[in-house]
Amino acid sequence: MRRLASTLHGPVAKSRILVILLGVTIAACSRGPPDDPQVAFWQSIRSLCGQAFEGRLIEGSAADSAALREPLVLEVWQCYADELRLALHAGDDHSRVWLVSPTSDGLALHHSLHGRDGEALPYSGYGGETVGLGTATTQVFLPDQETLADVPTSEGAEWVLEVVPGDRITYRLRSPATADFRVDFDWGARAARQPAPWGFTRRR
Repeated sequence: MRRLASTLHGPVAKSRILVILLGVTIAACSRGPPDDPQVAFWQSIRSLCGQAFEGRLIEGSAADSAALREPLVLEVWQCYADELRLALHAGDDHSRVWLVSPTSDGLALHHSLHGRDGEALPYSGYGGETVGLGTATTQVFLPDQETLADVPTSEGAEWVLEVVPGDRITYRLRSPATADFRVDFDWGARAARQPAPWGFTRRR
């Protein structure tokens, strides 16, 4: 997970070729057909940039319940042309950021995990990519090859993000190796903006 983890501390310089390819991808997204579900999903999240929502654990293991017993807040924290950063705050634990980015075939979701000292935690950067168009409200991500190699228990897992305007934002993990995990954030329960997540700095 070294390559992914190394990119999670902020914007990273890219080769000219990669920048050109990424620009083509973003341009295609911005000019895509209005009924493209992944474009609509991306824009739905981006429209919430700077907003935060109160949430609660719906499903999880005993360990999840212990770790996430504090009030939960999801903040659509930073929005770039090539990455949306969603920070999950659990009380004074600011270790988790979900990174959504475009790929040549769809969207990717990766998990940034940092300690209080800002250092990346083990397996920071794991995640996956969409394999279908999904819908304007729901996208499903399957483990990428690097995640499968570094985290064998991710075989058969899927991460689900749902953004249902006027209702909720949901993050869900379904995996044969672990208990199902789900957190819901109430669209109508707005929260105050939170401290910068560990390992990042607040920039507007």
